[in-house]
Amino acid sequence: MKIDNKYSMIIPTYNRPVLLKRLISYLSNKQVGFQIFVLDSSSNEDTKRDNKCICANTNLKIAYFDYPSEIIGKDKVLDGLKKVDTEYMSFCADDDIVFPDSIKKCLDFLVDNADYAGCHAYYLNFTNINDKECQISLEYSSPSIDGNSFSERSLQLMLKYEAIFYAVFRTDVLRNSFKQIENINSFMFQELFLSLTPLIAGKVKRLNFIYYGRRGADPHELLNRSKWHPYEWFADNPEELIEEYLVYRDTLLNYMKNNGHDLKDIEKYKKLINLVHAAYFVNTTESERAHFSDRIRTDWNIQVPQQAVIEFPIYFKLLGIIRKYVGFFSGKYALEKSFRFKNPDGSSIFYRIKYPMLKQIGSVELNKILKEMTVYFGENFVQKNK
Repeated sequence: MKIDNKYSMIIPTYNRPVLLKRLISYLSNKQVGFQIFVLDSSSNEDTKRDNKCICANTNLKIAYFDYPSEIIGKDKVLDGLKKVDTEYMSFCADDDIVFPDSIKKCLDFLVDNADYAGCHAYYLNFTNINDKECQISLEYSSPSIDGNSFSERSLQLMLKYEAIFYAVFRTDVLRNSFKQIENINSFMFQELFLSLTPLIAGKVKRLNFIYYGRRGADPHELLNRSKWHPYEWFADNPEELIEEYLVYRDTLLNYMKNNGHDLKDIEKYKKLINLVHAAYFVNTTESERAHFSDRIRTDWNIQVPQQAVIEFPIYFKLLGIIRKYVGFFSGKYALEKSFRFKNPDGSSIFYRIKYPMLKQIGSVELNKILKEMTVYFGENFVQKNK
């Protein structure tokens, strides 16, 4: 099935013309025919002029929209959603990549399965190590959220939270969600609201291939964020966290009521939502723990003891120690494997792939995706990853 008249993509952008150009160039190379909306709120007029030129000088169906730099992100996106007239859509961040063939597979699934509100697959994380190497790991790969009720689905999401915002959705589902977040001020609770409310409309499928690539955040970007995680927020201002949570919870309850849920026993549903979010609050990743340790060391000059993180069997840990001295292992015992791809100009990109990703998606799918990544990076790997 052709997706051109059924699907649209929204790309919000802010002050990243080089990265936007990389994404647009990739989509142009793939000759996609679907409608793309670029929502630009950059603070510099030269940047906006560059972005507008990037969008105009391409073979894509791009509608470019200029917003004041002070606009709130949710307002910009809601305005963009009003412009979408296709049945299905998804977002792509200006520094990320989404694979067109994967979009089509997700769309085909949604067409055939009316009880699903959204569909996506695996997400990878890519980070350039130097001017020739890019490290890639599997980031989001949790099971489908397919419980028979919203209560089941919300708990499935929160027990191993992975954002579903960038999935392919039925447009009305996302549009309805964004209309209700006016009273939610924090980015964290906005994200949670936009992950939970689609589950009221239906299930979210996770298919078995690579769908989306997320650029690894610079550690300095994490340090400059505020109110992005409950631990961080609780440490800085617990009273404000609780106050914002209660506003968010009431907004979620109101959304449930307006979308077919009988909330006669309101206290029961409040406790249910509290329980579901308790599951989210207690979960942290290794990178988040490292960030909090850095905060403690920086703010309080306290040395934080290292905690053991059990992610590999013990023999993988031993191999990791030996590898420091004898280099990479090969075969199934490798913690990482290096792949080389050539650019049109003759230069090479080396991809370092971590073992869990190799094991989960297989070599055929991996080689296909690495070829796509090489097209995405283009001929000047160094410049376009700065």
